[in-house]
Amino acid sequence: MTLGELWARAGLPKLKSLERLGAVFGEQLAARANEMDGALNPLVRSLCGESSWAELWERALGWLPPNTWREHFASTLQKTGCLGTVFDGRILDAWAELEAINRFVGISLEIEVELLASGADFQLRQLRSGRTVLVEVKRASGLADELRLAAEGLRAGQLLFRDVESQRIAVWGTEAYHEAQFDKRGKPLSDVVAELKKLLHREHYANVMKQVGQGSVVQLSADMILAEREDGDSGVSIQPYTPKEVQAKINTMGILHATGDIFLKARRAMPQLYTTAASIREETPLTLSPYVYYDAWELVGVDLGRLNEYLDVALGFDHRVGLIIDSFGDQWFFGRNLIGQIASFEHPKPWLDQLDAKQI
Repeated sequence: MTLGELWARAGLPKLKSLERLGAVFGEQLAARANEMDGALNPLVRSLCGESSWAELWERALGWLPPNTWREHFASTLQKTGCLGTVFDGRILDAWAELEAINRFVGISLEIEVELLASGADFQLRQLRSGRTVLVEVKRASGLADELRLAAEGLRAGQLLFRDVESQRIAVWGTEAYHEAQFDKRGKPLSDVVAELKKLLHREHYANVMKQVGQGSVVQLSADMILAEREDGDSGVSIQPYTPKEVQAKINTMGILHATGDIFLKARRAMPQLYTTAASIREETPLTLSPYVYYDAWELVGVDLGRLNEYLDVALGFDHRVGLIIDSFGDQWFFGRNLIGQIASFEHPKPWLDQLDAKQI
């Protein structure tokens, strides 16, 4: 079955039933579904029956009227030209921001959440003290967008080519792939993307499934991204390195990779926060908080609260700066305690109360 047929039969009726999602992103999702590689978009596939993610979007958009969200996500709502995988990335960025906003909505009658038109994404205003917390959300992918694309291609194949016997597949990157994230030499990542998009062709996808079913390690992108069968029901898992490596090596390299990306994204959030802070009255108690939504796999089960000492040094030159890390539903809220040291909290309310107690 083609994506167009599946979209007409299931995707479009589902989109029409989800009023808020349709009002905010409906035009772009319909356009993306009609593009050659539209099945790479996970929200398009969800609308076509792959998962319940579309319903979660509908719920997350319930806090404000659709027109307000449309204005806020204007840069995502491109109306002309090919949307492509750039739009797919922007949809994931928008989801990260919705998740961040909904962490704070309704946690206290003494806290107001307000979207911002420019600079930081949103602000929290604590009515009791007048403190303003500026929040800029950045999604971190573990510097592994091509690994995600490989997984999306395989998931798209499982949805579209149901006559092909499905396998549960693990996808990972070679050391050459990870080095390519930092070093411009070697195979360009654009070539990797072109190879991965071949998974949307039935013959190529069926050949990959056949080889995987025979126990072979398949090169989805030559010398860069590989896949093989793993135990379990059909589906796709992503791992940074080959599952055959020693677990200690995988964990060490993966966590270094992940934390590096987190701090890079936190750094990228700072210009928007400082720009917004400059427009606020000097006497206003102010906190600047990058919110990094870690959208990859290496940090599952890792206690990031132990980053306190490093952050105490890294953020020591501007005591207004905190940091929020969100990884697969676990959150760490870092801010200065009563004696001026960085402390971590696992819930937003005590974090905000601590900021109020320490008037910086």
